[in-house]
Amino acid sequence: MTGETRRLYYLRSELASWDATVVEVERLGDGERIVLDETIFYPEGGGQPCDLGTLGGLPLDRVSEDGERVCHFLKGPSGLAAGARVRLELDAGRRRYHTQQHSGQHLLSAILERDYGIHTIGFHLGQEYSTIDVDCPEFPLARQREAEAKAEAFIVENHPFLIHHCDEKSAASFPLRKKLPPGESSIRIAEIQGYDWVACCGTHVSSAKDIRALALLSTERYKGNTRVYFLAGDKALAWMRGEALALGEIAAGLGTSPREAKARIEALAAKAESLEAENARLRRQRAEADIRAAALSEGGEATMLTFSFSDRDAEEAAETAKAGPRLGFDTLCMSEPDKTVLASFRADSARPGEEKLLIDTLKAMLGGLGGRGGGGKGNFRASFPELEKARAFYEGAFRVLSDFSQRQGPSVVR
Repeated sequence: MTGETRRLYYLRSELASWDATVVEVERLGDGERIVLDETIFYPEGGGQPCDLGTLGGLPLDRVSEDGERVCHFLKGPSGLAAGARVRLELDAGRRRYHTQQHSGQHLLSAILERDYGIHTIGFHLGQEYSTIDVDCPEFPLARQREAEAKAEAFIVENHPFLIHHCDEKSAASFPLRKKLPPGESSIRIAEIQGYDWVACCGTHVSSAKDIRALALLSTERYKGNTRVYFLAGDKALAWMRGEALALGEIAAGLGTSPREAKARIEALAAKAESLEAENARLRRQRAEADIRAAALSEGGEATMLTFSFSDRDAEEAAETAKAGPRLGFDTLCMSEPDKTVLASFRADSARPGEEKLLIDTLKAMLGGLGGRGGGGKGNFRASFPELEKARAFYEGAFRVLSDFSQRQGPSVVR
């Protein structure tokens, strides 16, 4: 087995291109695994994804560690052999993104630990956002804004990030935020000067100013703890610009300024809530008017009423169906636009077991017509993929509900 790979991403992190010597080439299916004497490509590890780029002009698929060696994987043949010199070209934008996110995570986790006693128990660096899991059941918005402000102060004051290469004894002398990994003879300590120390194998900025910005996007409960979504660096600034532009467009649409947009939205929401309550009241009134008009046409002798609406959706039809029992009638309604049938029946009209039998009978009719639905406590609802099948169910339900209703009265209005 060949010796260790010299890791230039630690020694000269500014390198975006380099020439290295091929030490070993192994065929893996249609691709290859290539080991070099030295590399500028960071392998996946410590929660940070691997670097990508090109090796001899061919795109890298992934980079990983094998003990002290760094392995570079290609999807196809390279034509390289041991001893050949090959050009390495780094995807510098990907590296910068990962470095800013990882350093931003160290700063955020350090602030939460050192200032609030909140421990970071997980970290994920994603392509659209990054997350940390912290051991608290909630993370109030006011505290999020405080943490952001503290991070901004570190960035503005340009606190150095330092790297220490230590043996286990030397590493243990630092006031570490996390326990040292067991069984490591060579340990890399990442320090935010005078503030935070943690063992880490990832790439980091040399100074907090290179993080540029840290934005907490949102939080959610996760397995009894809290997951914090955040962005750092160039991506955070791009997100902030996007949010500011979106807020400006919203404010312009509301005819107000961004600072006044919240109050304007709250006022509109309150007005919408009031209008919705009024609409609901009017829908109930219309539904009851439907019932009274249908009953009046039969001289007050009906026990069951039916309606087929060509211009009402299922929710509007449901209002009429529910109004029937309130006014003393079993009711069957169909919304033709939504291909939905709704039945409501008086709870006091059912003899013991009859309501269950009615619902079971209606359920049994669904299967043969490809419908979906169910019911209970005086209501049944069924929806269909085709209007003709909804009409067929409506006709069948009319016969079943009519028989159920006629046991309580002499006439049916249709």
